This record gives sequence, C-alpha cells and structure tokens, in this order.
Amino acid sequence: MAEASVDLDIFSLDLAGLLSVLVAVNFIPTTINTKPKSIKPDRIPLFVRSVATATLLLLVIVTVLPVLAGAITILLTDRNRNTSFLDLAVRADPILYKHLF
Repeated sequence: MAEASVDLDIFSLDLAGLLSVLVAVNFIPTTINTKPKSIKPDRIPLFVRSVATATLLLLVIVTVLPVLAGAITILLTDRNRNTSFLDLAVRADPILYKHLF
C-alpha cells in the first residue's frame, strides 16, 4: 500500500483546484452586485477592479483544471488500485502520457 501522506498530498492538489474555481465564481458576482449604481467605472476601488483578475483566474483554471484533475485521478488509481495508466513499462498508453505531461 502506498504511503497515505503522498495520497493526501495528491488529493489536496485536486481539492485546492476545485476550491479556487469556486472562490473565483463566487467573487465575480459578489463584487458586481454590491457596487452602487452611482459609481462610474473609472471610480471603482482597486479591490473591485480585482474582478478582472478573478475572471482571468477562472478562465485559466477552468481550462487547465480538468486535465490536471484527470492526471491526478489517474495517478491516484495507479498508486492505490494497481492500474497502469502511467506505467510505461507495463501496458500504459504512451500517447496518454505524452499528452498529460
């Protein structure tokens, strides 16, 4: 059996990616809906302008997270369920390995 600490590290990476998507999704409508209607776009405080950063973060994470989550899930199943998705010496698919890494 693989060490539990490594498995928990791999799982925490997956969880951190999911939570950052949820934070970005929550941050965007919160800042837009709490802005008073009388404030013009050039007078918006710096904190509210970080909505653009949250939007970019969301776009980057949404495009990268599924591939990362798939690779992490494959790695966890290789470590704990005796599969060989990434073990090139056994019967792994080199194209899958090439595209993931």
